[in-house]
Amino acid sequence: MNSIYGVKIPRAYESKEKWYDINQYGGRLLLKFGAILFFTAIAGLAIPVAHWVTYDLGSTVIVLVCLGYMLMAIFRYANQDKST
Repeated sequence: MNSIYGVKIPRAYESKEKWYDINQYGGRLLLKFGAILFFTAIAGLAIPVAHWVTYDLGSTVIVLVCLGYMLMAIFRYANQDKST
């Protein structure tokens, strides 16, 4: 556990096991959504200059949706009861 990197939510600091479990889940989500953002950026290379504003707005929405979903999914995962 550290204060420099990782998923910094109170639940993650409860134990080393939770820290690693939550951060592993968050890291995998980050990899998946990083791939989505990578392909969004690559698609931008094919966009004509006349449509850059539309592409910028669309890619901003994609980034915000990905971040929102990741945050929601990490909090939901961290708060689920794993004792069953």
